[in-house]
Amino acid sequence: MVCGAADMRKSVDGLAAIVNLSLACDFSGESMFIFCNKSSNRVKIIEWDGDCFWLYRKSCASQKGFEYCDRDSSLLNVTMQN
Repeated sequence: MVCGAADMRKSVDGLAAIVNLSLACDFSGESMFIFCNKSSNRVKIIEWDGDCFWLYRKSCASQKGFEYCDRDSSLLNVTMQN
């Protein structure tokens, strides 16, 4: 998860540039990068499938919004569990 608020106007290419240039991460293997907006009611997720990028977008209608990271680090590793 990319920590802090992201500009939700960015396209998949703009978000991929943040990952590649600012975070110095590459798109090898199975990885997804999650971006949240300032009010934490929208997320965008980019995924590299080895051939092209996928962009997922989710908006939350509730006042509470999504729980997200606002820590000092720039990247938080999240592991999915079954």
